[in-house]
Amino acid sequence: MELDKLLAQVEDARKAPLRVCCRTPAGELIVTSVEDCARQGYRYFHIVADDLDTLLDRELNHRP
Repeated sequence: MELDKLLAQVEDARKAPLRVCCRTPAGELIVTSVEDCARQGYRYFHIVADDLDTLLDRELNHRP
């Protein structure tokens, strides 16, 4: 893949809303937005792997 094309795809992926895994007061793990996590009073757990991770893994590790 051409570097310019890869960088354009990275930029597009970074524009997508960040998804996080949070724990509800009942102890359930859910995937939601940062805004919803804060608004609902959930406890942050970790960032959810997204399309950017998949893209970089595929392109930088030369996987089909």
